[in-house]
Amino acid sequence: MLVDILIFLAALFLFLYYRGTKNWNKFKLRGIPQAKPTWPFGSAQNWKLLFSKTGISEQYRVFFGTELEKEKIFGIYGHPDNDDALIINDLDLAKRMLIKDFDHFVDRSDFGVKLDKTSEADMVFGHSFMMQKGDDWKKNRNLMTPVFTTGKLKLMYSILEKCGTNLGDFIEDSSNKDLEIDAKDAFGKFALDGIASSGFGIDSNSFKEPKNSFRTQVLEVQRAPGSQAGSNYEMTKVVLKGIMPWIEYIVSVPNIPPKATLFLKNILLKTIKHRETSHLRRNDITDLILDQLEGKKEKATENKFEDEFEKDAAIDMSSVGTNGNTFDKDKPWFQMHFCYS
Repeated sequence: MLVDILIFLAALFLFLYYRGTKNWNKFKLRGIPQAKPTWPFGSAQNWKLLFSKTGISEQYRVFFGTELEKEKIFGIYGHPDNDDALIINDLDLAKRMLIKDFDHFVDRSDFGVKLDKTSEADMVFGHSFMMQKGDDWKKNRNLMTPVFTTGKLKLMYSILEKCGTNLGDFIEDSSNKDLEIDAKDAFGKFALDGIASSGFGIDSNSFKEPKNSFRTQVLEVQRAPGSQAGSNYEMTKVVLKGIMPWIEYIVSVPNIPPKATLFLKNILLKTIKHRETSHLRRNDITDLILDQLEGKKEKATENKFEDEFEKDAAIDMSSVGTNGNTFDKDKPWFQMHFCYS
């Protein structure tokens, strides 16, 4: 009996090893430099993510200081979308892909995410720009572009000024106490306070309250180091799901932390409802997007553009929403898309 079990386990190990590594010479056979993969997690970026205090957004920094840093492109393995992926490491090539040859690289990777239509958090995540493709992406991109023109962003200066003051006070206080400042952490707090104020209508000071609810939940969504969703256990499940999707039948592996996602969605919906009932304006991103959805035009600046970008971005959205309920703010699309725009 024991021998049979050992034979079965050995056969299972060989099967999983073969299935996971059979395509790990793909780039080498095509003459493309590649990051050496190691079973079962693939190339170095996954090992760094799992076994160091590194967030998802920084895992690819592991290739800095290696021979691959000198290459314009190189391949990696263990990417959650399709196991193998090309890393673009040349600015001119990246520009060409994103501008001149953009029609060949329109859709972004969905990182192997299979959305669960029964999960409200997944539906929120599914309406983010990162997950949208084709005509849906183009339509929503046209909606959002006018919101981020120079003139409209300047309207938010007074909102962000307070966040800058908080950052200045923190630096001055740390200097007076001769304390070392973690620049990444400090500017991360500044950025989150800016997002909370200009995007959600929340006045927060993460320097004095680093564990405030908004910052805590955003870090959960990002699966940042130190968060519950960014723990080694949770990140191991995420990486294993990308390599072996069937593992989800054994343990629960949410695509995005549901509690934090719904927390941010509910805050935004309350902000929108308050704006509509109180007619309060902050000239922040929420107001500007609502104006776009309702087809409003600012009479004072109508047909006046500060630069060519604003002229190109000035799309008339007055007809949007007349064909179906795509942009109806009372419908689920608006409630979900707004959270991750």
